[in-house]
Amino acid sequence: MLEIWCRYVFVSRFGAHRRAPGFAASLCGALVAAATVVAAPDAVAEDVANAGFAYSHAASDIVVRYIEIPGELAETEGGTTLTIRGDGTATVHYPPYMRRAGDHTTTLPRAEVDALVASLVAKGVPQFDGSAVRHELHLAETARAAALTSGGGGVVLAAVTDASTTIVELALAATVPAGATALPASITHRAEWRGLRNDLARHPSVGTLAALAEAREELRALIDRVHTAAAQ
Repeated sequence: MLEIWCRYVFVSRFGAHRRAPGFAASLCGALVAAATVVAAPDAVAEDVANAGFAYSHAASDIVVRYIEIPGELAETEGGTTLTIRGDGTATVHYPPYMRRAGDHTTTLPRAEVDALVASLVAKGVPQFDGSAVRHELHLAETARAAALTSGGGGVVLAAVTDASTTIVELALAATVPAGATALPASITHRAEWRGLRNDLARHPSVGTLAALAEAREELRALIDRVHTAAAQ
């Protein structure tokens, strides 16, 4: 369509070239090709709010994945999964033991996917370091035990059984360079924690876990919205 418009303007504006349709076709073809190269990165990636990261827009690429696995079922049935692809396709999968068992799919607007990706980045999913968080929890637990002992109280032992496992995955690429025709390879960042609710209840000052809990609540709310939209 762009090439047809170009030829029309070229010929109507420069009548002398009506005798050289091959030249007009060649020139317009080149302009179309150049426009396609410039537009290509925007077709496959989004630099979210100029924040220095991008994600694939391809339907084949998973951008966000959230999984919540109940502890007692981790080795057998799995858990609820939310998958969001680059084109906005969002699918919630409920395992067989749930009343809503099966897959439920809808399409999210581009702006909503942008906002979700930016939110997960702001909540630290790409920087999540399980070893560092465990060390921080160990220090917090030691300080808590010392405070109880110095206050004349005994050490309180806590055991958590069948704690759920929370997994958040986010696939990001570097910002698309000017003039690039392809999106740089994506890297999938993974934040995983077992017993998030219990650990955060005992140590609410651990900011990394608090941020992951906020991400989990945001994704759980999105699961409900996707299920509702798919049912309509």
